[in-house]
Amino acid sequence: MWTIALGVVLGVLLLVGSLIALLLTVHFFKWIFAQMADTVANRNAKKTFRERIQASATEAREQGTVKWFNVVEGYGVIRRQTGEDASSSRALNSSIVSSISLAIS
Repeated sequence: MWTIALGVVLGVLLLVGSLIALLLTVHFFKWIFAQMADTVANRNAKKTFRERIQASATEAREQGTVKWFNVVEGYGVIRRQTGEDASSSRALNSSIVSSISLAIS
């Protein structure tokens, strides 16, 4: 009698253990696939950000004529093609300042 009861208890424990192992396996694979999806999404987001930066760098730039520029202080006035004046500073871009310095010289 005890052997039958012990066999039933061990059988139930084995069944419960198998179900727990199955649930853990399913949960693990679900987590793995979520991590893979996040990785792909991050790659796409980085690529999109990179494409936006490259697109903004290749857009047409506004041009104008230097009215005056103080190289020591790093500021001046540029007349736009539209005719209005715009102030400039060294903080804009060092390559702009270099080209302005060359144009003034």
